[in-house]
Amino acid sequence: MNANIANRNSHKAEKMPEAKAPLHLQRIFSNEEYERMSFGCVPRDMDERWFIYLDGEWLYFHRSWTGFCIYQVHLEKVGDSYRVAEAWVNRDRQQYGREDDHYDGLLLSFLIDRILLGKNTDYPFDPSLQESRRHWWEFWKRHTPRA
Repeated sequence: MNANIANRNSHKAEKMPEAKAPLHLQRIFSNEEYERMSFGCVPRDMDERWFIYLDGEWLYFHRSWTGFCIYQVHLEKVGDSYRVAEAWVNRDRQQYGREDDHYDGLLLSFLIDRILLGKNTDYPFDPSLQESRRHWWEFWKRHTPRA
């Protein structure tokens, strides 16, 4: 096995709890994108908040500090590409406080694009932000260097 490929034992990883919800994520990835995603992401320091790995046909997204599994994505080979066959989000309120399936789909898509595929993608706007926090989000968006 390639030492650079993340796996379940590369970092703290808890199982997805029973309290979970399906996400309606419709994505198709090329073979090249699938290969890039297969490397995953092992956090190197406290600032990197996600631990991501591919196990079989499933991508797992864990919070790096707690190891809680937040997202699971089942990838299915279709011809020369891979499609999202199903996606799940953690709904255990002790582990993850969000309840907006639409936003979670946007965030999951962002994590795939930005972290795994290295695309220059904007962080999705969170409509639940309070007005006082929206100012800081807009500031951050304007002043964050692009990858």
